[in-house]
Amino acid sequence: MPTATVLEKYATCLICADKSVFTGISKSKCAICKGRLFCGQFPCPILSSLTVEYMSQRDIKTSIEGTAYDIVAGWEQFPNEPLGLVVTDNEKAPSEKDAATREILIRKLQTTYCPFTNEPISSKNIDIMHDVVISSTPVQIEVELDTLPMQSVEFSGVEEPISNKCILDKIEVIGNPTVPAYIKDIVNSDMGTEQCIATAFSKGADPDYITKLFSCGYLGMSSKFLPTRWAKTTMYNTCSNLLIKDIKRMPVLEEPCVYYNECYGNPYAIVFLPRSWEFELIEVWQPSTLWAFGETEPIVVHEHETYNGISDQAMRGGGSYYASRLGVAELLTKINNQAATIVMRGSSACTSVPFGSGEIRTGVAEAKLYKWYESPEAAVDAACALVGAPEKKIRSLSTIMAQDTLTRWF
Repeated sequence: MPTATVLEKYATCLICADKSVFTGISKSKCAICKGRLFCGQFPCPILSSLTVEYMSQRDIKTSIEGTAYDIVAGWEQFPNEPLGLVVTDNEKAPSEKDAATREILIRKLQTTYCPFTNEPISSKNIDIMHDVVISSTPVQIEVELDTLPMQSVEFSGVEEPISNKCILDKIEVIGNPTVPAYIKDIVNSDMGTEQCIATAFSKGADPDYITKLFSCGYLGMSSKFLPTRWAKTTMYNTCSNLLIKDIKRMPVLEEPCVYYNECYGNPYAIVFLPRSWEFELIEVWQPSTLWAFGETEPIVVHEHETYNGISDQAMRGGGSYYASRLGVAELLTKINNQAATIVMRGSSACTSVPFGSGEIRTGVAEAKLYKWYESPEAAVDAACALVGAPEKKIRSLSTIMAQDTLTRWF
């Protein structure tokens, strides 16, 4: 790739992008779209320009004994999309004892395969993978591949990256699936889809597990298949709505504070203000990050909802909006308070390649108390400093801060 530029550099690999694709593209629109194909180009020119270059030679296989822990269902050509598995090669995978760093995530891609069925999705295909889909824990399987894996990685703003795509020949489940009793009850019930999701979540089911079940049509009477990213966004929205209903009955926080977390290299600052529930997401894309490459000033993407809900279905934030919203709802539930919330998501040039919206939810939900403040302005300024955001621009852009100023003026 003659025009390649290194975005992320590690001891074991490099993540590069083709600089030529950024020419003539509106970065402010790309920062909103994040690969959702608003421009009409298929595939996304920016995400498809990304490559991972490993320092060591990969051992390409056509027969794998590994652990299947997820499914992949595409959306670009839905409903004519094949169904795929995510399988980690037991022999080559990094140890579970390794720290969950960004580099470890990329290293795992080297030993993760994604075998797809060679025909569009059907009930037969879903039946073959039934034990993998329904199990709450990874399942041991043996896979025979019909083609050599494609030595490439596909990145997404919602799903986890896909590596080593190939055509599935045979699959055999050799492990024992684990299905909680309450999941069996939910799957066999006559509840609607949203009620199934809410029930599973309230009983402690992992959101990724719920997404897997929902995507393959196991939740609700309709039993319709859904692309993974649509299922994930719907799951985030449904679960956060469930928590927010309870949050609105909780006592209002007494004074402003900031929670902070750094997840896989990216900073998250959450501002809680002593008012009834509201939610706002502010993403700050620094120059030379993936969605603002070549710009001279940060690009800020902003989305807001009032006490009564979202007005335009989070067009700008998309998956990151709903992931942040669920993370905040989990955090407020943990501290048993309601508040007007501003989530600031920062970025840096060396950590801007997307690894899915689950990373964002984790970054927000696991934030810890940073400090209490005497005023909303002081809390917002502190959050801006933590994520590298321009204070004046953020304070003028924030709907929640504008409402606070208006209330005090009256």
